[in-house]
Amino acid sequence: MSSDRRDFLKFLFGGAAVGATISPIELLIQSAMNQSFNVVHAQTPLEKFYLNIAFPGAPDRSTFDLFLDPYGDGQNVVRSPGFATCFGSSPSSPSVYDQAIYKTYKVVKHGIHAPWMWGQKMSTSDGFKNIYELMDNMILFQGVHSASPGHGLSVIRSEESNNLTLAGVLADRTSTPLNAIQINSPYSFKSKEGSFVTPLADSITTNMIQSLMSQFNASRISTYTGLTDNLNTSFKNAIDNLNYDSGLRTPSSLNMKKTYEGALEIINTGLQDFATIWNDKLNKYLKVTEDAATDRSNFKGFLDKPIGNQGVRGLTYNFEGNKCLNSDLRSLIYKDSVSSMAGCFAASEFIAENKYASAVNTRISTTKAMMQTSSTGGSNRINIAHDQHRVGLMVRTLSNAVMFRAVSSCVYEFRKFLKTESKGFNFDNSVIRLSGEFSRAVRTDGSGADHGWQATTTLLFSGMVNEPHILGRIYKDGEAKGVHGSNYGGSWGVGAPITINGIEDYMTQGHVISSVASMLGISSPAVNSPTLLRVRNSKVELSDVRLKLKVVA
Repeated sequence: MSSDRRDFLKFLFGGAAVGATISPIELLIQSAMNQSFNVVHAQTPLEKFYLNIAFPGAPDRSTFDLFLDPYGDGQNVVRSPGFATCFGSSPSSPSVYDQAIYKTYKVVKHGIHAPWMWGQKMSTSDGFKNIYELMDNMILFQGVHSASPGHGLSVIRSEESNNLTLAGVLADRTSTPLNAIQINSPYSFKSKEGSFVTPLADSITTNMIQSLMSQFNASRISTYTGLTDNLNTSFKNAIDNLNYDSGLRTPSSLNMKKTYEGALEIINTGLQDFATIWNDKLNKYLKVTEDAATDRSNFKGFLDKPIGNQGVRGLTYNFEGNKCLNSDLRSLIYKDSVSSMAGCFAASEFIAENKYASAVNTRISTTKAMMQTSSTGGSNRINIAHDQHRVGLMVRTLSNAVMFRAVSSCVYEFRKFLKTESKGFNFDNSVIRLSGEFSRAVRTDGSGADHGWQATTTLLFSGMVNEPHILGRIYKDGEAKGVHGSNYGGSWGVGAPITINGIEDYMTQGHVISSVASMLGISSPAVNSPTLLRVRNSKVELSDVRLKLKVVA
C-alpha cells in the first residue's frame, strides 16, 4: 500500500495504523477505499469471480480428472498396476468387485475417453444427471510439473508467483467491498495494491453467512455511522492532499462516495434473515453430497456391487499400517462421509450472488469413513487422508471416487445457480477452479501413492468455455523415461514436454496461472510463463492446437 493511502487511512480512523488490529467495519471501509484508489490510478474494475477449490494433501486424481489417453482408445497406454479408475470383478467372483481396474468411458458428444466415473450419475436438485454434462464448460491441465516434490512449496506455486496470488491480482482490479475471502484455505493471499482478505471458518454446523455478515449487523451501525459526519470532509481533504492530478480529483471523490454507500448498504443487510438464507443454500448442497455417499444404483463400477475379496486382504487394502477388514468396503462410506464440502459451496454461492468478494479460496476436506481393523468386529471412525502414502489401492479408489462424485454434484449446482438464479456474478464471468498441489505417484504394488509432482492436474469450469479442452502430454511409461524408479512403472500421469511458442518445455504451474489469469482478464503474476489459452469475444480458445494431450512413448 502506498504511503499516501496509508496516511489517508490513518487520518480517517484517527491514527489507527493499517495492518494493526482493527474492527471489521474499519476493514470494510479500508477495503472499499483501496478499491476507489485502484479504480482511479489503475484500470477499469473487472466484473469477474474466481472460486478456487483446493485439495490440501493432494489426493489421488486417477478416478476423476487424470485422463491418460482422452483422444485415443487407450490401447497404447502402458498403465501402472497401481493406477485405477473403478472396480472390476474377476471371472470367479462376478457378483463382487474384488479388484481395482483401469477402465474408460467414451463421451460420444466430445469424442473423449474419460475415467469411468464420468459415465456415471451425480445427484442434483434436478434429479440424477450424467457427470459428463460438466464437460461442456471444462478445461483440464494435466501432466503439469510443480517443480517441487513437497506439499508446502507446491501449494505456493499452484496459486502464487512473484509474490502475488491470482486472488490478490483480481482483488486489485475489482470493486467488491470485501476484496477476497479465504474459507479455511491453505493458500496465502498477496496483493500488490493493498487489497484485504477476509478469513471465514469452514463449517456445516455454524451459519457461515451469519458469521460473515455479523461484523456488519445492525448493532454496529451506530458505531459505524459515528464516522458519517466526518466522511465527506475526509474525502475532500484526502483528495486535496494526496497529490493527485487535478483531472482525477472529481472521479476519485465520486468513487469513494460510491464505495462508502455500498459499504453502508452491506451493513444494513445485517437485518436480513440469514438463518433462512443459509439453511436453504446449505441443505441443497448437503442433499447432493449425502446422495454421493449413499446412492448405489447410479454409481456403477463403484457402489452397485459389494466390494472386496473377503478371503484376501493384501497391500491394496492398506490403511496407515492397518488392513481394512470391512467385508464390504462400501460400509466404509456413510451419509456424512463427504458432507463437509457443502458449507464451502453454500457460502461461496451467497458471496457470488451478492458480489461481496471477487475471489474465494476454499478447500475440500478429507473423507470420513468407518474402518474395521480388528477381526473381532467393530469399526473406528477415521478420516481417509488426502496425503495417501499408506492408503491401498482398493480403499483409495473408493474414497476418492465418492469424494469427487460429491464435488461434481456441488460444481453442477454452483454452475446452475450462476447460470439461472444469481443476481450478482454469473457463470459467463466466473471461473471455478479445482486446484491441487500435485496428483499421486501410484506404487505398482498397490500399497499407496506418493508425491506425483510431475503429474499435477487442474480442472476449470467457466461459461467462457463451450467445449472441453484437455491440455498437456503424458508419458506412456514413466519408468522408461527415467522419471521415477521401478516402484512407479507405467503410465500414471507424468507430464511430457509440450511445444510452447516454438520451444519444447514442460508445462508448469506458471502456465496454468497465466492461463487462468487470461480468463479473468488480469495480468499474470507468472510473468515468465505464457498463457496456453486466449479469450476472444468472451470465449476461450486454445492458443496452439498442438497442446492437446497425446500419450508418448
